[in-house]
Amino acid sequence: MVSLTNDIGKIFKWKHAFQTLLNCETDTHFDENNDTVNILEHHNTEQLNQGISLHDVHIAVRSLNKNKAPGHDEIPVEVIQSEPCIHFPHRLFCVCFETGKIPNSWNLGLITPVKKQPMSDKRDPTNYRGIAVTGSIYKAYCAVINNRLTKWAEDNNVFADEQNGFRRK
Repeated sequence: MVSLTNDIGKIFKWKHAFQTLLNCETDTHFDENNDTVNILEHHNTEQLNQGISLHDVHIAVRSLNKNKAPGHDEIPVEVIQSEPCIHFPHRLFCVCFETGKIPNSWNLGLITPVKKQPMSDKRDPTNYRGIAVTGSIYKAYCAVINNRLTKWAEDNNVFADEQNGFRRK
């Protein structure tokens, strides 16, 4: 066993703590007879399947917070918000949407540990919250998809009254 007094031991301890936290086993199966699952059968889904427009990308990119740390792609939000650069993410998003695939690099995130309680033991990884920073282009793609799903759900009265937190303001 590696001693926790050396750097490798400390790294393994932190790695194990965050892997355990993020890789819990969950049941990903659902009951296809459930009304919630079959909701798409009762609504027009045409707007969900439309191609991604440049306007969609503009709206999504403008919604991203400026002056935030970039992810592993090291591309600040301000770069993709600039007019000359907006066409690259648009073309990429169209390919991703049409193929249903995203770049493998979008599955990566930089995890920064943030202490939960100021007085807790700073050596214990369970006293930290892991904040994942993802790439700006991936955030923009997620915003495009989220905007589309939210608009569709609102237009089709899919949200229950209890889901006010998911509605646009």
